[in-house]
Amino acid sequence: MKKKYFIAILIGIFAFVISCSFPKEPLLFMIDVKIFYKDKLGRDLFNIQTPNNFDVNKISLYLLKNGKRKLIPHFNESNTNSGYSIYKYNSTGDNLLFFYIEADSIIIELNNQITDTLVSEIIRHNREPVRVNKIWYNGIIMWDNYSGKERIFTIVK
Repeated sequence: MKKKYFIAILIGIFAFVISCSFPKEPLLFMIDVKIFYKDKLGRDLFNIQTPNNFDVNKISLYLLKNGKRKLIPHFNESNTNSGYSIYKYNSTGDNLLFFYIEADSIIIELNNQITDTLVSEIIRHNREPVRVNKIWYNGIIMWDNYSGKERIFTIVK
């Protein structure tokens, strides 16, 4: 009888230890960001009629982790969990770059000459992500959690 209790206790301890194991590196957090790109006259740079526009078919986004780039896919029927898209924003009619991505740092290649960086500060508790606290675009703070605003901003090129 004591042997059965001993085995049950060992199984319980083993199950507890397994359930309390932690990942080797901190978890990332899904961030959603909307970015308008405008020229100095306020025109939509994703609009093909705007001079010097960005070709939406040539834009690439990359996760940056440990100095290595990983291509971020477009949202599509087979990829609905994370990625990026360029679409018309209803309230303005202008196009915007939207992404919902698991990352702290993102490289945005707008064309073969313009590459920008978005960095987010993720607040973690016990290595678990809790919220996005701040977002920088090319080193300039564009959004913070205390502003009470949606994560949407305009970049002038």
